[in-house]
Amino acid sequence: GTVRVGISLKPVQQAVARITYSLLFLSGLGFFLCLLGARSVSRRITRPLQKLREGTLALAGGDLSHRIVIRTGDEIEDLAGHFNEMADEIEARQAEARQARAELETLNASLEEQVRMRTEALLHSERRYRTLVEGSPMGIAIIQAGQTVYGNPAYREMVGSEAPPVLDVLDEEDKLKLFKEMEGWSRSELFGPVEVRLKNPVGHPRHVEMRWMALEMEGKPADLCVLLDVTAVRKLQEQVAVSDKLRALGELASGV
Repeated sequence: GTVRVGISLKPVQQAVARITYSLLFLSGLGFFLCLLGARSVSRRITRPLQKLREGTLALAGGDLSHRIVIRTGDEIEDLAGHFNEMADEIEARQAEARQARAELETLNASLEEQVRMRTEALLHSERRYRTLVEGSPMGIAIIQAGQTVYGNPAYREMVGSEAPPVLDVLDEEDKLKLFKEMEGWSRSELFGPVEVRLKNPVGHPRHVEMRWMALEMEGKPADLCVLLDVTAVRKLQEQVAVSDKLRALGELASGV
């Protein structure tokens, strides 16, 4: 005969559904955990790199006190250590540079003060010598390459406002005599005094005592000429000589 057995598939389908849901849940949970793990690993890798980047930017911006603390136990931690050593070295060099700059500023201030004081002393000395030379009653001139490069007011009053070299205004007879005497002159010694006469187009010649001294000005040879006007002395001597002659004549006449 035939035997028919009726079996329901519903429990089996329910079991398959539960297994399917479980697998889906476990797959989702695994995927979520993988995402968390990947994010954690990526943050573990990128965070030290971000710290290195921030430290580099801070150091470039002038923050020499910035240091990086990384505890990864790998090459990134070594890199952070080298970065901190570099920052320490740069900070030390900056401190040395600041100290050297401060010392240099102090030295510059001291040098400026010394220069100022010496400049004031030089100006004061120059004013004194200028007053002495400009106000001297003796004619003082510096002759270089045949030209008068300086002549004080007394010199210009003796030889003319154009201040020509004194040799150009000498009496011709005295000039020849002076040239002969200067032939044996050693420039290492003082020449003079020599009495000469200066040409005077309006009036009597001017008698002066002349002195010469060799010197160097701006690296080139020059001569210092000093003139002392003795015209009044010579006139007085002539008047005394005339007076003596007249007295002698008077005594001779009275004796006769």
